[in-house]
Amino acid sequence: MTFTSYISITGIVVALGSLFVALLSYRKSIKTSATTETHQQLLNVKVFFDVSRHYIDRLNKVSEDFNQVIAELASVAEQSHSDIMHVFDDFDTLEMSTPFLRHEFYSATEEVMTYYDEDITFKHGLYLINQIRRIKEIDYISTENNPPKKKWFWFKILKKPNNYSKRDDWQISNTFNMHVVEIYTRIQKKDEPKLYEQVYKHLNLYRQKHHELRHRIEHLQDRLEKMRIENTRDPINFKDVPNFGRKFYQLKNDISIIKNFDLIDIPKVEYFPIQNGVALSIYAGCVLRIIAHYEIWGHTTSFWSSDDRKLLPK
Repeated sequence: MTFTSYISITGIVVALGSLFVALLSYRKSIKTSATTETHQQLLNVKVFFDVSRHYIDRLNKVSEDFNQVIAELASVAEQSHSDIMHVFDDFDTLEMSTPFLRHEFYSATEEVMTYYDEDITFKHGLYLINQIRRIKEIDYISTENNPPKKKWFWFKILKKPNNYSKRDDWQISNTFNMHVVEIYTRIQKKDEPKLYEQVYKHLNLYRQKHHELRHRIEHLQDRLEKMRIENTRDPINFKDVPNFGRKFYQLKNDISIIKNFDLIDIPKVEYFPIQNGVALSIYAGCVLRIIAHYEIWGHTTSFWSSDDRKLLPK
């Protein structure tokens, strides 16, 4: 073997050795990179889990506190609604006629609750109460020879030609109209102030209870808003947490409903006689009925599941 051949063979061996070392290094780097990527993925999962758990626990606590507040308010609302219902019987000019006026009142408020059932699931409380307040503008006149007829309907004022919608007509249902007409037929106009005086005693209990709970209601809103602001600084948006975002905004909406359903717009009886006592009483009854049955909000017509108001899994 010549010296030149020896050098060539040695160069090949060195090159092969270098290649082998390079392959080992590459393989090691691949493993290291895979390990690093896996570690980062696990870290991301842990961060996501920790952030999710943090907000889920807080939301569940707000939800539990909300349930306590609404349960207290609903209990008073249900009792007030029941008491007001029986007041209508006391002013019935056809005392022994059936259905009793309490049943007409009950059915009228049920129609309104059903009509707004879907809106309750996603519309703000202020929007809902402004819609229901239109009931206060109901007024009917009747004579001995003619059935009651509409004297003034709110949609004649509220409907705008360029902004028409089904809700502008606000024809809840023929059934609702039928119940209202029956009530106006059997209560004399001159008795409306007296009827309202009796109704006010019962609905004022609800107003007082709502005033008592108002600070707790507003505190619930503040806690949700604080969560929302804090989340803007987190690496994970809680909207990305399965079911969390929907439940968060559902709860926020529910709180806005009970906050706005306070009946502070109901006039006090000590200042002057209330001439539209029937309309005001039906309006108040609708608010009370909706609050009293908070557990079935959106139950019949909503695209939300009734499970959406349950706590998130812990």
